[in-house]
Amino acid sequence: MKKIFFGLSLALIFFASCEETMILIPIVDPPTDRVVLMEEYSGGKCAPCAAAHAEVENLLGVYDGNLIVLTMHTFIGGQGNPVEGSKYDFRNEDAQTIMEFTDFPIGLPSAVVNRNHFDGEESLQVQRGSWAGHIAKEVTKAPGLGLNVSAEYDENTRGLSIDVSALPYENLNGDLRLTVVITESGIINPQYTENGTVDDYVHNHIFRDAISGAEGDAIGNLTANETFVKKYQYTIPEEDGSGPWIADNCTVVAYISLNDSANGTKNILQADEAHLHE
Repeated sequence: MKKIFFGLSLALIFFASCEETMILIPIVDPPTDRVVLMEEYSGGKCAPCAAAHAEVENLLGVYDGNLIVLTMHTFIGGQGNPVEGSKYDFRNEDAQTIMEFTDFPIGLPSAVVNRNHFDGEESLQVQRGSWAGHIAKEVTKAPGLGLNVSAEYDENTRGLSIDVSALPYENLNGDLRLTVVITESGIINPQYTENGTVDDYVHNHIFRDAISGAEGDAIGNLTANETFVKKYQYTIPEEDGSGPWIADNCTVVAYISLNDSANGTKNILQADEAHLHE
């Protein structure tokens, strides 16, 4: 079993005589094909969010293929606003709807991991120091279904043809919803950091639009070993004030959640992504 030694994020730091000793914690390959979805809430005027973005990249490196991140900018307080003079404003009405559908963060940066309410947490929103531990727990859980998303892009029309297929491993009943969104990476736009404003900051995994309904499309009950298929059509916009909309930098993300209003859970069962540049 391959071991990956993950640096600062999961390191235990001990201070002695003003010196730091870092103990690297081994991370092993996840025992299942679970793909964890982390909805990260961020903002242009959030200085600590820059360090959180670095944490996200570390986690994606550790859980390569088993973690998907949506970085979401919403209309929440001053931290969510773009830096003055920004070319783009990443704040997004669909991201706002998703946040309201889950939970409001008490501050930024914050994240929702698989929409699971973890023991000891006050809500679905968890702070940066808890991200790694919660992901480590979720990635070991066997998913209730297999999920695959594929996307074909037409450069002439900027049209996307998206196919989502799910294969339940067991009967799944209740308020099941399929959500399909599009993200974009490699966007240059100013960002507050702990060391001041960085004008040429590179933003990745930015939530750009919901292709399905923002709260997900109801898909009914799923029967074990019977494949469910749903298709979507989408046209990638031209550059606007929300971002450059470069197709090669875009990713289609799909996930299925099971919502139980009786106990307030909205757990994500499985997720998948398709990079348009592949």
